[in-house]
Amino acid sequence: MTEETIEQQFSTLNNDLSAMSNNFKDLQTKVKALSKSVKQADKKSKTKPKSEPKPMKVTKELRTFIGDKTNDNLTKAHAMKSISAYIKQKGLQLKDDKRRFIPDKKLLKLFNQNTAKDMTFVEINKNISHHLEKL
Repeated sequence: MTEETIEQQFSTLNNDLSAMSNNFKDLQTKVKALSKSVKQADKKSKTKPKSEPKPMKVTKELRTFIGDKTNDNLTKAHAMKSISAYIKQKGLQLKDDKRRFIPDKKLLKLFNQNTAKDMTFVEINKNISHHLEKL
């Protein structure tokens, strides 16, 4: 064997390895894309359809606050929206952080609290839970 043929063989092997490397990278990209699409399809199949909010039995005190004295059953969302609207209407939100508010006397009574401390709108849920009962 001559030196020239050995160099040609090395060159051919090097080119083949380079081509295989490029094919391997292409395969990796395709596998990654396929894996991502499978995960997205799986995620879509796991989501549950949203059900309608169920009405709950409401205390007289909460019905009076909301202004709906005739309807004994309301959804929790309706109660939360009514209280949020009251807070915004009365300007009880903090000026520097609109996600927080300081309850007035009427809300303190509804929440069964004695002192007014700032709270978030999310906390309304736990403070009115004693007014709601599952049917």
